Amino acid sequence: MNNYSILNIYVNELFIFNNILRCMNLALSGG
Repeated sequence: MNNYSILNIYVNELFIFNNILRCMNLALSGG
């Protein structure tokens, strides 16, 4: 596995985590 794919996976996980946090924030403030 080269460094690029590792970085790609890391960014992908970060993006998904960010989306989950944003959804939780919206749910908390909206509900």
